[in-house]
Amino acid sequence: MGKKTGRETAGQEDVAHVSGDHGVQILCVRKDVAGSICGADGDYAPPQLDATGAVRISGSVSAATEFSEDAAHTTADKGIMTLAVRKDTAATTVDADGDYSPLLTDANGRLHVIDENSADIQDAVETIESAVAVAAGGAAPSKVMQVGGDDGTGDFYAMKVDTSGQLFVKTASGSIASGSIASGAIASGAIAAGAVAAGAVVSGAILAGALADGSIVTLGAKTDAKSTATDATSVSVMQVLKQISASVQASAGDLEMMDDWDDANKCRVTPVATDVVTYGSDTVFDADADNTAQVCKAGSGNLYKLDIYNSNAAIAFIQLFDVAAGSVTVGTTTPKYVLTIPPQGAASIDFAIPMSFDTAITYAATTTPTGSGDPTVGLTFSAVYK
Repeated sequence: MGKKTGRETAGQEDVAHVSGDHGVQILCVRKDVAGSICGADGDYAPPQLDATGAVRISGSVSAATEFSEDAAHTTADKGIMTLAVRKDTAATTVDADGDYSPLLTDANGRLHVIDENSADIQDAVETIESAVAVAAGGAAPSKVMQVGGDDGTGDFYAMKVDTSGQLFVKTASGSIASGSIASGAIASGAIAAGAVAAGAVVSGAILAGALADGSIVTLGAKTDAKSTATDATSVSVMQVLKQISASVQASAGDLEMMDDWDDANKCRVTPVATDVVTYGSDTVFDADADNTAQVCKAGSGNLYKLDIYNSNAAIAFIQLFDVAAGSVTVGTTTPKYVLTIPPQGAASIDFAIPMSFDTAITYAATTTPTGSGDPTVGLTFSAVYK
């Protein structure tokens, strides 16, 4: 054997291969059946190759740990265990993007996973947990589930409430059938004074015949239209009206009125012919009411009727001011009256008692009851005033 040089027996670390490099060949022994080829423990031994030239290694993957695709499980099958790292709070365990990393599990052994809907699923879970945790009368949850329904055309609309939390409910014309409210169903005093706001019941909301004769009664009147200070006899409003009508028809010229307690004291009213003066009303129409203060009437007056339509998908409000339009700062000036207009809905009010304005009648359309937000599409505004 010739003399070996440093060039033939060694190479520098991290130096690229070059054709013609010299070195010492490592000899291996082909051994088709694995087994020792040395005499005793501690003897030198060459690496072994199988019949294909593959180096035999301890713990190699063999037929015992390889399985055909779609093969059924069999008891005592062998395989290589995949290790995972417990990480109670999901976080990376490697230094940079592209590094090998083990699977992670939480404290319960569940694998940390994420998919494209994870954020939505987490948000839904938090919404449910937040809603369940809120006790009656407690603070509003930070997340809520929207409740609504199909409008019949495939579009979804959410349920809406006003600023006091009351649910908007629309009763269709004719939904309360004639006679559906039985006589005595609404007890005396059941509806408190002021419970029904002016204009809350629009013209035509109660159909003719919907309230049966006698369903609304009044106290302190007898069927003979004579009463005492402590009389508790109940008669229907219709009976009282019939008695008044009969009294008027019975008096061809003079009209006698009873006082509260004693029919011996009468007040005689003699009709006097006089010219009838008819006072007309004025109207205003705005096809694009927005958050700018607009003039309905520049001076004092009375408001008799309002008709507003909101084509937006969101709720809107009409603010009325008893202030000249030039002096109104929408969102700062306190309105005299606020009317709620439901999304893609209308509101129509006939004021049984006209609403009086001492300075001016001014209006504006906004997205909040007392704010200055401008509806996406202007509201249609009509008013009758004098």
